[in-house]
Amino acid sequence: MKQLVVDVQKVIGVSAMLAFSASLFPACTGNVGKQDSEEREDKQPEFEDDKFSDPPPAVEVIDESGKVVGTKPTFACKQDAVPRSVGLRKLIASQYKNTLRDVFTRALGGDAGEAMKVMSEIAPALAKYPAEERAKVAESLHGTYRQLDQDIQQAHVLSSYEIATQAAARLVEGGRLAKLAGSCATDSNTSNDAACINDFIKKFGELALRRPLEAEDVSFYRDFYGDSTGIDPLGFIDVITGLLSAPQFLYMVEHGDKAVANKSNAYELSSYELASRLAYHFTQTMPDLELTEAAKAGTLTSEGEYLKQVDRLMNDSRTRNASQEFFSDYLRVEDLPQLDMHADKKDFKAMFSDVPVTNMLRQNMMSDAVDMFQYFTWNKPGTVRDALTTEKSGSSPESVGVEGEGLRG
Repeated sequence: MKQLVVDVQKVIGVSAMLAFSASLFPACTGNVGKQDSEEREDKQPEFEDDKFSDPPPAVEVIDESGKVVGTKPTFACKQDAVPRSVGLRKLIASQYKNTLRDVFTRALGGDAGEAMKVMSEIAPALAKYPAEERAKVAESLHGTYRQLDQDIQQAHVLSSYEIATQAAARLVEGGRLAKLAGSCATDSNTSNDAACINDFIKKFGELALRRPLEAEDVSFYRDFYGDSTGIDPLGFIDVITGLLSAPQFLYMVEHGDKAVANKSNAYELSSYELASRLAYHFTQTMPDLELTEAAKAGTLTSEGEYLKQVDRLMNDSRTRNASQEFFSDYLRVEDLPQLDMHADKKDFKAMFSDVPVTNMLRQNMMSDAVDMFQYFTWNKPGTVRDALTTEKSGSSPESVGVEGEGLRG
């Protein structure tokens, strides 16, 4: 594909477009933002074998009367370019907590209720994990998207270790150890202890690292257990702590698989790496069982299975949550001030004379703006223009009075 033209009016398919962009278009130039040639000369090339070049001309947007009303961006992709190495991408706070919950659920034999009890028991430690901020860049001083915030603070290190140690201690309490490691961890037969420990490391390790463990991985984490050859709850605690503190758990670690033909230092994603990319993009958590099975079978890298999984994940309710965060950041709704602060002012009273103004007005207006984009993405597929020009609004009495007709009723 030598040229790609993107219609930024389209809302439906935003998640799918973003999911494909990183893997399909490795080196693209375009004219989304205005940038002079002098400014470009001061910046470093984004790709090792590429230099800045003039992007393809923008495409004019013409209205029904034939008048040019603007332009839309175009992109030209250089398929043989090799992106330079980038740092590890950390899981954002919501992804990290979702992953903990899902690892616990799967490790406890699918017992979601018990996993949520563990999450509740470590809630004070979880609350210390820093939330992301909308990254501020020169082009957008108000902030862009939460997932671009890749800053690592000391609080990330300290709180993730505290969470790991507390979770490990809770997971081996009472009857949880038997669910976690099997009956071999609680029976009186000592002859099966060695196999029990190794099997647990493989099972829990595959969940935490999001790929099967190699023999050297098993040996490495077996050292965390200590010298004991018998069942020792403290040994299990140390193994779990190590796995939940591993870079492969906290970050998106990608080594690649087969070398890409005619591209030096470029490698295809492994099936497990691809599963993680899809899962965290759409559902904001680790790959589910079906995605994991497709990776294990080696079919995920085929076009048919890949598209099947993309379609399935697009219809997953968790994807709506991901798009909600995206639209919240895109619309910058958090920049809206607390409106009831000015409720006693004359101009304010005149503007909102028929509207009951409470401290919920700001939150309702923020929700309504995001809900419009969600509605025209999932319920009635439409465009950005539809979302911005519709007379519909949410169903809260305050925001309907301010913004227009409600969605319901």
